[in-house]
Amino acid sequence: MRHFIWLGVLLSLLVVAAAADRITLNNGDQLTGQIKKLEHGTLRFYTTYAGELSIDWREVDTVVSDRVFAFGLRNGRFIGGRLLTLDRDVLRVETLTGPEEVRRADLTIINETEIPLGRPRWSGLLDLALDLLTGNARRDDIRLAFRLHRQLRNGASFTARAIYDYGKSGDEVNSDTLRAELRYASSGRRRYTSWFALLETDTAERLNQRVDLGLGLGYRWISAPNRFLTTEFNLAYTAQDFKQFNRDGLSMRASLELYQPFWGNSILYGSVNILPDLDDFGEWRAWADFTLIKPLIGPLSLNLSLYDTYDSNPAPGVRRNDLRIQSSLGFSF
Repeated sequence: MRHFIWLGVLLSLLVVAAAADRITLNNGDQLTGQIKKLEHGTLRFYTTYAGELSIDWREVDTVVSDRVFAFGLRNGRFIGGRLLTLDRDVLRVETLTGPEEVRRADLTIINETEIPLGRPRWSGLLDLALDLLTGNARRDDIRLAFRLHRQLRNGASFTARAIYDYGKSGDEVNSDTLRAELRYASSGRRRYTSWFALLETDTAERLNQRVDLGLGLGYRWISAPNRFLTTEFNLAYTAQDFKQFNRDGLSMRASLELYQPFWGNSILYGSVNILPDLDDFGEWRAWADFTLIKPLIGPLSLNLSLYDTYDSNPAPGVRRNDLRIQSSLGFSF
């Protein structure tokens, strides 16, 4: 019997620990439980004694919690962080960049989330695809891609990404390309400044190397803990070293990047880039890279990628468009 008593006490303590949120209504009543979601003016609040309650947000006076949430604002912006205080007038949140205050009247959404509030760290995805064929025909293909991202304490972000493709049919190398990029985005809420450095090599195009250095402006259409959509416009200096000639000049870069949950627990990540030559408007380059990520076990995922490149003025004997669809194994961290 004593064991059952101690088990009951332990379960009670666990219930109390789990019920870490407390709300006070306008009439003075207090409820203890867990905030599940605020949406369309209704707060979904779970209690152990009454299950899930739907409460008119206008009837809630104050909220006390020490958990992490995603807070959606009327202007479309999202703030991720630990709830400090929420009263009739002001929401105070502890974010990676420090405490932040917003008007309660601007708060429209609260979602449960798991955002690390400790030291900023690197996160990313490593993607590897192999295609080896031996016998009557021999073909070797490899695609290695990675994306590293770090959110800085000042709200800015740093991203490094690269894609390497190698293809060999028999003794002939028909694909050997590399695209590597470094990108920095400032901490503006909607509008922000950005710079990038891009390196490309392509043996099929007889391109020894192409370097783009650019600076410009970006806009965050969606900025939430689990999804984002951004566009950027950059002015860049481009230096190209082909086997037959060298060329440099000014170009512009228009880009779109998205990260979106898709079909259950899958994730769609993609980017589209267009670079017209400002010295010759008839010449332009473009590429698109979309990856559907399906989590498997732990950090492993099954990925399906579509990668398309276009060059309006390719080297002699080279096609303008190059499309690849590939499945691969990914590792997220």
